[in-house]
Amino acid sequence: MANLLEGSSRMWGTIVFWYLFVIIVLYFFWMEWQVYLPLRREFLMKGDIDTSQEYRYTLLIEDIPEVQRSSVLLHSYFNRLFPGQIVVADLYLNTEKLEEVIEERETFLIKYEKEYAKKGGDPNVPNTQIKLGKHFLCCGGEKIDSLEYYQSEINRLNEEAEMEYEKIVEFGKELSSFEELKISSYGAIPDSLNWVNQGVQDMVGGAMDLLHIHKSENNSNPEFREKWRKTVSSTGFVTFKCLSVKQAAAQCKLSNMPYTFSTQPAPEPNDMIWSNVTRPLGAIRLMTKFSNAFWIIAMLFWAIPVTFTQAIANLEGIRQSLPWLYIPNQEDYLYGVISGYLPVLTLLILMTLLPMAIEYSATKVIRFKSKSEVDNYIFLWHFGFEIANLWLVLIGGSIFNQLSSMINEPTNTLEYIASAVPGASQFFLNIIINNTLAGLPFELSLMYSVIFNGIYRRIKKEKFLSQREIEEMSQPEPLALGETYPPIIFVMLISFVYAGIVPIILPFAALYFALSYLVYKHQVLHVYGQDAEGGAAYFPQLYNFLIACLYTAEVIMNIYLGIKLGKKQASLAFFAIVFTYMVDRYIRKNYASSTSTLSLEAAREADIQDGYLETSPEVNTNQVFKTKGGTCIGMNNDLEYTQPVLRRGKWETEPMPYREEDNDDKTADC
Repeated sequence: MANLLEGSSRMWGTIVFWYLFVIIVLYFFWMEWQVYLPLRREFLMKGDIDTSQEYRYTLLIEDIPEVQRSSVLLHSYFNRLFPGQIVVADLYLNTEKLEEVIEERETFLIKYEKEYAKKGGDPNVPNTQIKLGKHFLCCGGEKIDSLEYYQSEINRLNEEAEMEYEKIVEFGKELSSFEELKISSYGAIPDSLNWVNQGVQDMVGGAMDLLHIHKSENNSNPEFREKWRKTVSSTGFVTFKCLSVKQAAAQCKLSNMPYTFSTQPAPEPNDMIWSNVTRPLGAIRLMTKFSNAFWIIAMLFWAIPVTFTQAIANLEGIRQSLPWLYIPNQEDYLYGVISGYLPVLTLLILMTLLPMAIEYSATKVIRFKSKSEVDNYIFLWHFGFEIANLWLVLIGGSIFNQLSSMINEPTNTLEYIASAVPGASQFFLNIIINNTLAGLPFELSLMYSVIFNGIYRRIKKEKFLSQREIEEMSQPEPLALGETYPPIIFVMLISFVYAGIVPIILPFAALYFALSYLVYKHQVLHVYGQDAEGGAAYFPQLYNFLIACLYTAEVIMNIYLGIKLGKKQASLAFFAIVFTYMVDRYIRKNYASSTSTLSLEAAREADIQDGYLETSPEVNTNQVFKTKGGTCIGMNNDLEYTQPVLRRGKWETEPMPYREEDNDDKTADC
């Protein structure tokens, strides 16, 4: 349509094609939902073969009030709301000191294994000597065998870890015994059902009375109060006996106290970021707002780094600034290749580094508690910067510089964007071609891993590698959805926008998506290995981005038809937006709302299928999954949701053998 004259009657053909295009896109959206919904429902009901059964029955509890921050009180509170339906309730503890000791011990374990691997690869290699004590410029200090030193440090840290662990165990026992006494003596579990009738004043008063009891009982032991304040957190988990009770607890308001007992289905244990598990939910929300503000500002000034990538295309300017640098002549074929593709490659490199920065803010600044939350955050802002790139290419300036004109004359801004779309088609076509011919082969070959492992094995032969290094190098990487999806959706956005304006892009986009399907299908089935199974929880968010792309394309098409003086055609194109909205509204209301959690009806059906409800409500908990009965002490090695540092039986206290067969031989000798 970009080549049509203003007011041309051929625009009627464009309208017919556009309606067919929109209907086909919405049809495929609809069909994807039809395939997704039963699979998602089955996952929520039955889980996955690779997921633990605890995952299906466990809730993550946030904003636990101070008066109930102990495992015993948490268990009693939920047992009061759901009598006889609680398997275990546990409060997460702040274990920073123990985590630091275990992390330091792991460092020395790795050093020992690497040093021992040198001897295993070549027994004639002399032991490395290291210097201890004060020394200046490598002078002074006592030399000692590195293996002996590393082993001594491992032994020391084992003792420190045991001491820290015993402190936490003693604190847990002291806290449990005190809370059990308080429950029996004072009846101190806040009854939320009574608080509803008594009103807000009684509710607050009851909580303060309980806190006063807690303090008065321990006035003689201020050390315990200080330890309690530093050790307990506002986060815990509760595992239920059946799925229907778990869903009821997840979907209803538990307490009359505001901002308390926020519940959500617990992430899969392998999906948890355990170092962030005790982070208060309020702190996460606050830091999310700060981080969002930072990334919004970064998007507004995104023109600065992108302008640099575009300046690379000005080879004549580079020739004048750097006369010593070889630049091909303008007549050479290489000149056109460099000026056309170098900016695209530079921008792709920049966009590769961007998710790393977003991931850092999600894990270290906000400190989300699950990897899937981190992935979602990367997904959101990575795609946001893709949109910023689209804006910069079309408008030719930063969003910040255009804010005043957008606010004062929003209609003119939209018209300017629509009129600039055809002129930028070559740039976006280059992006699609580059992603097809370079990006997909790079993904299929996993060039990063090939180059790194190749160089590493050249520098260090396999016989000098420790067993841990070999296992880590052979461990499959997870597919980072937050980094993978946004570039693909960006190509989808380009395809939608240019479908009716510059349709020559569509064959290239179709080739890209066909090859992407083959490449990523192969990678997911045979190369990548996910840490946790999310049951396609990504799909609703993915749909939101895709339908937003379609809305964007429809608005631009409508405005561009108006620029071409096709008033009747523009009016008809508006009804395509209305039709899309109606389909989108129906999908969100009837489909998307039912995918985040399981309905009580489906949960009860799952309980019946599991055999839990087939005879009577009085059943054995072990019909669902094996449990120790819920001692609520918080250090059970058999519970998947116990903090890893508190699972004493899973600790790694000794270095791995040089090779696994060495360990097998020792076992056989025993």
